[in-house]
Amino acid sequence: MDIVADFILDNFAKESISNLKIILPNGFACLNLQNILIKKQNIAILPNIIPFSNIMAEGEEIFSITSENLEPITFLQERIILAEIIHNYPKIQFSITQSLQFCSTIAELFYQLACNNLSIDSVNEIEKMNPSKHWNVIYEFLKYTHQQWKKQIELLGLLDRVNYQITMMEAEIARLKRADTNLIVAGIIGHNLISWNFLKNVANSPCGFIILPPISNRSLLEYDKPEEDYLYSLKKLLTILNKDLSDFQPLGNEQQHHSILDQIIFEDIVNSGELDSRHDGAKPIDNNRRAIEDEVTKFSSIDYKDLKTSESIDCIKYFELEDIFQEAEQISLICKQYSDKKIAIIVNNQTTKDFYCNSLTKYSLEFQDLLGDNLTKTLASSLIISVSEILCNDFDIKKLFLLLKNPFINCKLVAKLELLMSGKNRFTRHFNQMLSLVEKTNDDALINWCKKLIDLLYTNSGSSFVKILKSSIKIAEKLYPNIWYEQPATELSTFLSSLIKDNCNLTLSNKKCFPELLKSLMFSCKYFAHNNYSKNIIIGKAEDLMLLKFDLVILADFNQGSLASSSAVNQWINEQTLKKLHIATGYAIHQYYFYLFLHNAQVIITRAKRQDSKAGLLPSNLLLKLQFILQKSLISENYLTYLSENNLVDVSNNVNMVESIIANPTNISSSLQGATLVATKQSREVNRNGLLRSGFAPQLLKVKNRHCEETVGRRSNPYDKFHGLPRSRTFARNDDLSLTTVLSNNVENTNRVSHNHSGYVYSPIFPEVISVTDIEMLVRNPYSFYAKKILNLRSKDMIGQESKISEFGSFVHKVLEQYSKNYDKLENNKVGLILEISNNILQNTILPAYTQKIWQIKFIPIAESFIEFDEKRRSDFQYVYSECRGEILLNIGGQELTIIGVADRIEVDELGAAVIIDYKTGSLPSKKDVEAGLSPQLIIGGLMLQEGGFAIKVHSVKQVIYVKISISKPIIQTLEIDLTKEGLDRHKQGMMRVLEYYVTNKNFPYDIDLLKYDDYAHLARRDL
Repeated sequence: MDIVADFILDNFAKESISNLKIILPNGFACLNLQNILIKKQNIAILPNIIPFSNIMAEGEEIFSITSENLEPITFLQERIILAEIIHNYPKIQFSITQSLQFCSTIAELFYQLACNNLSIDSVNEIEKMNPSKHWNVIYEFLKYTHQQWKKQIELLGLLDRVNYQITMMEAEIARLKRADTNLIVAGIIGHNLISWNFLKNVANSPCGFIILPPISNRSLLEYDKPEEDYLYSLKKLLTILNKDLSDFQPLGNEQQHHSILDQIIFEDIVNSGELDSRHDGAKPIDNNRRAIEDEVTKFSSIDYKDLKTSESIDCIKYFELEDIFQEAEQISLICKQYSDKKIAIIVNNQTTKDFYCNSLTKYSLEFQDLLGDNLTKTLASSLIISVSEILCNDFDIKKLFLLLKNPFINCKLVAKLELLMSGKNRFTRHFNQMLSLVEKTNDDALINWCKKLIDLLYTNSGSSFVKILKSSIKIAEKLYPNIWYEQPATELSTFLSSLIKDNCNLTLSNKKCFPELLKSLMFSCKYFAHNNYSKNIIIGKAEDLMLLKFDLVILADFNQGSLASSSAVNQWINEQTLKKLHIATGYAIHQYYFYLFLHNAQVIITRAKRQDSKAGLLPSNLLLKLQFILQKSLISENYLTYLSENNLVDVSNNVNMVESIIANPTNISSSLQGATLVATKQSREVNRNGLLRSGFAPQLLKVKNRHCEETVGRRSNPYDKFHGLPRSRTFARNDDLSLTTVLSNNVENTNRVSHNHSGYVYSPIFPEVISVTDIEMLVRNPYSFYAKKILNLRSKDMIGQESKISEFGSFVHKVLEQYSKNYDKLENNKVGLILEISNNILQNTILPAYTQKIWQIKFIPIAESFIEFDEKRRSDFQYVYSECRGEILLNIGGQELTIIGVADRIEVDELGAAVIIDYKTGSLPSKKDVEAGLSPQLIIGGLMLQEGGFAIKVHSVKQVIYVKISISKPIIQTLEIDLTKEGLDRHKQGMMRVLEYYVTNKNFPYDIDLLKYDDYAHLARRDL
């Protein structure tokens, strides 16, 4: 662009520059040329600079064009028309959603064929030579679609893209013939017949100028190029112009004719056999052939060890990363190091670009994104789509909260409603049920807001596409009146206005398809951040940035299918046919882009070996070729090793400091002052100088007190043999050793809680009431007990969470309880009775319909087996009690402590000997765990029963039984454990010792975890 700017300033006076028009490959190049011209001359008047795609009639030429030829079909209209045509194709039943997905590639195929004056029949003639298995089906489909497409365009009285471009190009050439105008076309060599004809007309005009893009080796143009070669289009243009490259005046400084990087393009010509034959059958010129072969021999014989300084490539570095996260981190840190430089990040993939953008944002790096984002990613679009989801579907609480959690409308009332509807209410199936639950809260503000919300959302919105769209927009505006003041309001309003203006009525066989169709249409529309044109870091595609000069170019995501991407139209036509039609694109042009980028001041290539959990990604062929050419001259870097000494953190002093703290813990306060301890799994590697790479996210280093580890003993078995008591009583609170962290404000009379280096958390209080389940949690995981009973934290089943196994277990318990409490010995059909009970409970339980059906089916085998089990046991016992609640009062360390529990079933025989039964729909504990006190629930229940805690008179407790209830055979399994009074007394003493320890010391270790399911593991942070 600097060379183009110099050409303009050298050849056009300031007085005539206003009559100059410049056409460049893309809009970003136009913007850069404007900035360069302003900086070079401080001129107030600029030429008219436009991208090639925006050539439009202007001035007097507009009046010579008929009105119907001035209005082209829009991109949105094109997609909608094609979607309807594809949907109505009789031989293949495509849904309207599928049809919309095919539109882009089919429209591009039709465009490419028309630009090159080809038809579907032209494609068919070539395909017939080597027909594929399904070509006839594809041909008939494309033929039908193209014919219907032409008919629809004529009916609308609009021009398709190709004819509109031809009309505008003709108008531009007519304008150029006026004596007071000049036109420069720069960096464009054309890629189809209409572009080549336009360039020919510009070149033949005395006021027209063509500036070609850089050419690596002019001698290669002596030979016809295959259609897939990067020089084919240039050769074709020169042929149409009837000119040779020598007819063009070189611009800029002449660089060395050959360099080692020329082999990136040069080797392909020789190795592909193009020197042996030409397309027109003529013999190649021997002298030129020999000259080229000599050059190849010269390059092939280079000894890379003896490269001269001028030929040495030391500005190209290569980073190979493990995954996309490391690659994004690497790129961000490079940009941070060179933040004052002009940097280009070249990407072709929207998904990987998002990773890079997120990482740059994390490091507070400002950048310009030339790829943009699709409209579906905006909050305003999400709001409208979420509203349409509700309008087009039956009540779904998950869809409702997907709408309400939109940041535009999220508020305290939404949080209140979410809390109310979580847990067991999360399966509410109708808005009237939700309103009934809200009304029970007696919260007037919540009730009024909820009523207005229901009236607004659950109304008849019509069944046509446009009616649903209008309703969705109106409701979104009422929910958030400022929606059109949010970015990107302009792009979104333009898109929606176009849909309504064009009366878009896509066929809706089912209105539930509407949200997906709207998202699909939005997905193809881009928006770009405003006011970011002055950023040093630019993210864009190769074709947008190839002609610009940068201090640093980062070629990212260098895997197969990225920079050397395949053609977009080969979904319908195979690659060989495209080449024969001379419309193949892909590897060759990207090879040229790659070559141009390598001539920037500094180039860094990055490649992630894994993306989206997919391993084994292959490197780009362009990278392999560069590695072969440069060999040892290509500098390969390791992850995050490029940083300067100033950016590295010296952790050797920190390590020594930690060791001194452990040796002398009383000095921790002074030692930690101003220190940052950094340690993660990734950052444990320290380089030779003892320096830790600073690219890793800082996390608190977890420090252990050696003395405490020794007293606790082996971590694999932190409990003694009896009843879950920790091996040592040397745990003690030591405030001098604590790194204080505020964990909760919910503890009464407690302002702070400490995570100690010794591996426990301290609380000044102990709860007065605990359940038998809490005691098991205290034994197996003291920290979870602390979080649940002292911090009063509870896990909440959030809206959208599926039903759990434990909820099915609760359902089974309710059925068995109701059956047992209403047991009728004379009932003949007991299986039918218990199934009826289960159905009634399901009907009164808020669950999805499919979950109710599944549970109903699951319970049928349980019903039959349980009746058999129940009848057999009742014959051996005089009394059977169900769901009995009990408690005992203990004095532990001077504190009155109430232990409560519920027994699923208590059986008492004629002699007063009792059995306690616990139903389990999950796994059973082992007998060893029960006897050792790790699973003490039934044992403590036996203690309660023996001491009168259930208000049931018994002589003794002889047995506890765990009954496992499954949905597959064997349905009923039991674990029976015999008890004696002496054994229960020993268990009681063990329980008292455990409780006394925690009541007295109130220290809860957070590194002891013997629970199978731990809802509080993330709070304990055991993995740090």
